[in-house]
Amino acid sequence: MLGPTQVRALGRGSNDVVGTHQEIVGSSPKVSKACQEFAGSSPKVSRACREFVGSLSRVIRDLPRVRRELAGNALGVCQKMTKTHQEFTGGYQEDC
Repeated sequence: MLGPTQVRALGRGSNDVVGTHQEIVGSSPKVSKACQEFAGSSPKVSRACREFVGSLSRVIRDLPRVRRELAGNALGVCQKMTKTHQEFTGGYQEDC
């Protein structure tokens, strides 16, 4: 799980991130049921719905990993910008 600093680095509060993840995970059964109802007896539509639900499941499964990668990238970018700023200003730091 992300720390509060990493979540803030992404520009979102921890409640927003968790809420979005729960919203996506919670909608998966609804999407699956909608696909089943829509598919009816058509094999082509049914197959497309199964493929879509399968890909949605993979996306949901990968969300925590992607979130960690984004947080790590954001932290790395921030550190690189700070280092570049210090090199550019000769170590002088100005209050924001």
